[in-house]
Amino acid sequence: MDFFLSAGEASGDNYGAQLIGSIRQLAPGAGFFGMGGERMRAAGCELLVNAGDVAVVGLAEVVTHLPAIYRRFRGLVAEARRRRPDAAILIDFPEFNLRLARALHRLGIPVFYFVSPQIWAWRSGRVRQIRKYVREMIVIFPFEREFYRRHGVEVSYVGHPLAYLPEPEMSREDFAALHGIDPRREWIALLPGSRRKEVLLNLPVMLAAAEKLGGRFEYVLPVASTLHREFLGEQLAHSSLPVRLAENAR
Repeated sequence: MDFFLSAGEASGDNYGAQLIGSIRQLAPGAGFFGMGGERMRAAGCELLVNAGDVAVVGLAEVVTHLPAIYRRFRGLVAEARRRRPDAAILIDFPEFNLRLARALHRLGIPVFYFVSPQIWAWRSGRVRQIRKYVREMIVIFPFEREFYRRHGVEVSYVGHPLAYLPEPEMSREDFAALHGIDPRREWIALLPGSRRKEVLLNLPVMLAAAEKLGGRFEYVLPVASTLHREFLGEQLAHSSLPVRLAENAR
């Protein structure tokens, strides 16, 4: 079996990698291709588009990058038309994936949506698109199941992917030694987002807050799979406090 996957953010990249592992337990010979990040690539997905190339924030940034985004969108649809996967699984990222759902549905490819957009909170009109183009929603919160049932959408509830991960094997002491952190102090994680524009908007304010808190804490910034360590290092260059880059937000 062949699956088309589309994830556009670091969280979706994580969930997609877990999904690939779970599907392979059921269908060992399954193949995967589409859009995602480095974790999905490591799990065995052939990346036609890197998620970092389409993960933009804000209207101005979308307009600036629109030609490149549309080019990648068309490339994904063309490859799905050529390969004819058995199913498409789209992971969150509604601005891109709901348009992709329509295009894939028109090709006759069964579309499943894993991790629902937060349409119960805003832009609830999108449920009409989902009902039309998505064969089944696979949701991670119990109340989402009731929401979609009320709107006539096929839905399955599977629980949150993070709940199925094993506890991290590395101890606090080993993690501290690896990253040069004092294990006796309290640690504060800075989580500015998984897109470059989010980091540019959020991290300066976080660093200003950290500077007000002072040096009695240790500050850790996990590197999202959709970002580059060098980029984050550049954003930290002018901070008066040491901020340690780490690889695993969890």
